[in-house]
Amino acid sequence: MSRLQIYIGKKYPPYRFLTNPAARTPMTKTEAQLLLNKANKASNFLFASVVTLIARRGYLALGFVKPHDCLRKYSEISNAYICRLIQASDTYLQMDPKLLHLQWVSEGALRPLVHLQTKDLQAIWDWVLKHRDGDTRITSRDMNLAIDALNILSHEICAVEHQAAVTVRIDRELLPKFRRHIFRIADAIRDENINSKTEWEIISKMIYRQLLKNFIDPGKHASSPKKAS
Repeated sequence: MSRLQIYIGKKYPPYRFLTNPAARTPMTKTEAQLLLNKANKASNFLFASVVTLIARRGYLALGFVKPHDCLRKYSEISNAYICRLIQASDTYLQMDPKLLHLQWVSEGALRPLVHLQTKDLQAIWDWVLKHRDGDTRITSRDMNLAIDALNILSHEICAVEHQAAVTVRIDRELLPKFRRHIFRIADAIRDENINSKTEWEIISKMIYRQLLKNFIDPGKHASSPKKAS
């Protein structure tokens, strides 16, 4: 076990919330149900707010070019969840740009549709609305039923089918271009005394930026026309 794993294990022990005195008081069934209802409403309201912010370009009013930058500045949610919210919002706006059914949809319901083409999204949305049972919430199960009924391949299925070809291309074409950089990075940090998560995050960002800076596609630059002076 590495020093980094030991450090993370000590600083972030599993189930540490069980040591909280508040967790020792049993919750009644009614309290638990009310709490879950509040959590669901908060989650739905969050997604609806992000969709509306993007649809009406509220981020521009706050001085941001991209919604992602706006949400990172003014929200307390993680960067990963912000990305999922934006992906789901983009997917939803392709199906229902007038926001007619926004109150019935959540971010989780749209996860099976991320990365699908617009024509497939429209077909799935029409199928879901046609087979919907009254004014009930639209769930990921409804989306998956539509995908199966319309014989549309989801992103996960496509990824599995093409995974072998992608792996071969990475091994044969991409890794040789980065190998010398990887070896240099490994030699540079092998003897470093890195003990904190923050230090690893800083080094990871530095490595990523340096890779982008050093990697140049000769064919792309050779074929690009020179600007007229």
